[in-house]
Amino acid sequence: MLAPAMATVFLARHGQTEWNALGRLQGHTDVPLSDTGIAQARALGEVLARESITVVIASDLSRASTTGAIARTVLGVSEPLVVDADLRERRFGIFEGLTRIEIDRDHREAWQRWQEASVPPPGGEPADEIVARFQRAVDRATAIASRQGPVLVVTHGGIMRVWLGAVAALTTGPIKNGDVFAVSNDRGWVAVPWSERPGA
Repeated sequence: MLAPAMATVFLARHGQTEWNALGRLQGHTDVPLSDTGIAQARALGEVLARESITVVIASDLSRASTTGAIARTVLGVSEPLVVDADLRERRFGIFEGLTRIEIDRDHREAWQRWQEASVPPPGGEPADEIVARFQRAVDRATAIASRQGPVLVVTHGGIMRVWLGAVAALTTGPIKNGDVFAVSNDRGWVAVPWSERPGA
C-alpha cells in the first residue's frame, strides 16, 4: 500500500569517518565518526532546523546512528532515536576495508566485474536485495511521517544512490557526507536534493 502523498522523508548520508577520508570501502564494517564527521552531524541538524522534523531514524551502524543522535539533539526532537538495520550500507564483501587502488591490485577480476556490470564481489550484496530492504525502511519512515510530520533518515551513500536510481529515477554522482534528499510519494516516488527545494 502506498504511503500518503505529502509525507516527507529527508534521506541524509552520515558524517565522515577516517575510512571515508582515506577512500576505504566500509560496507557493513562499523567505523565511527571522525571529528569532521561529528561537526557534519551538527551541521546536518542546523541545515534542517526549519523543516519541523518530528522523528529521526538511523542505520544501526555507528557512523549513522551517531550522526542521527547528534542531529536529533540539535533539532530538539523529543522522540527517541529510532534504529533500523534495513538502512545499513550495502555489504561489499572482500572489498571492505580496501581502497579502490588496493581492490584493483588484490581483486582485479572481481573489481572489473563490479565496474563493468555491477556484479557484487564475493560476500557482497546484490542490488535487488539492497533496494528491497531499503524500501522496507523507507516505507516505515514514510508511514511515520504521514502520522507525525517530516522524518529524518540517516543512512549511507552507496545504498542511497542505488535506491534513488532504482526507485526514484534520480541519477546522482557520489553522495557526499551530510548530503540530504527530500523524498515523497506522490503517485510514485520523487526525490529532490535538499539544496534544490524551494526556499532551501
